Amino acid sequence: MAMNVLIAEDEFLLGLLLSEFLLDAGHAVLGPAMTAPEALALARSTPPDLALVDIELRDGPSGIALVETLSREGVPSIFVSAQVDLARSNPHHALVYIPKPYTPALVIETVRWIEAVRNVAPVVRAPPLFEMFPAVKALGAHARPLSAAS
Repeated sequence: MAMNVLIAEDEFLLGLLLSEFLLDAGHAVLGPAMTAPEALALARSTPPDLALVDIELRDGPSGIALVETLSREGVPSIFVSAQVDLARSNPHHALVYIPKPYTPALVIETVRWIEAVRNVAPVVRAPPLFEMFPAVKALGAHARPLSAAS
C-alpha cells in the first residue's frame, strides 16, 4: 500500500534521489522541500502519511521544530540526518533516526516497516542501522488511516 511521503531535505540532489527511491517503491512524494515553511505548506495542502526530515534545513536546524509541528498535526516523522547528537537529544516527536549516509534500501525498508506498524500488521523485523525512538511505540495505537486506504 502506497503512502504519501513528505521530504524535507536541504541538499537538492539528495532530496531528488530520495524522491526517486520512494517513487520507484510505489509511494507518492511531496517535495522535496528545502525549508521548514516550504515543508509545512506542502503538508498542509496535501497531508502526508509520513515525513522524512533532515535536521539541518536551509533555514538552519529547523528540522526539529518541523517534526514537532508535524507531530502535533498527526504526521509521523523520521529524522534522516548526519546530526546524530541533535537527533538523539530530540527523540520525542520523531519515530526513528536514519543516519547519513544511508542507502536507498534502508530508507525504503524503514518506510515499509513504519507502514506495517501503522497498519498494525504483523511487524517484520525492524531494519538494521536505524535508531528507534519512544514515539514509535504509540504509532500503531494512534495511526491515522493511510491516504491510499481513505
